[in-house]
Amino acid sequence: MSSSLTSKKTVNKFAEKALWERLAYYSIAVIGKEDSRGIPEHGTGVPICYKGKYFIITCSHIIRSVAKDKLRFNLRTKEPLVYKEKDKLSEGMKDRKFRYTEMSTLPVKAIHLASSACIDLAAIELNSTVKESYSNLEFFNLSSETVKAPELKLRVYLMGVAGELAKPFEDKKAHKKGFVLFLL
Repeated sequence: MSSSLTSKKTVNKFAEKALWERLAYYSIAVIGKEDSRGIPEHGTGVPICYKGKYFIITCSHIIRSVAKDKLRFNLRTKEPLVYKEKDKLSEGMKDRKFRYTEMSTLPVKAIHLASSACIDLAAIELNSTVKESYSNLEFFNLSSETVKAPELKLRVYLMGVAGELAKPFEDKKAHKKGFVLFLL
């Protein structure tokens, strides 16, 4: 293999990793209602800023019938992502670099559900104080003129918190229990 091809593969590998790191800043977990076993359901939220207002966009089935003061969020940590294949996630929890974030509250102003039952979207409107109070929460600015509609056949990457991969977790030393959520 030529050195230019090897260099290109290396650059592409680091570029892909940088892309996933950046996407992870715009992917948070939204913890809403509990299922029949009392386990909180969660989904993915995307923090956006639109016309000077701050929102978390998520699926309405996760937060429907949940009081705004009962919503919880898992925000991105400042540390780099830990990459593991799907079948090796439990190994990742034993990794020395493994860390977790506790569920947070955010200053929820209002919950806006889609007006149609066939659209599973909701916007959690946040108080404007959120920008100063939560430095590790980054908002995608939709007010910018640089945001354009995607072109046909454009490759799109999606990242989300996979519910089927959530694992119970207990830190016996810190006396904390919860669930480990994985971005996928």
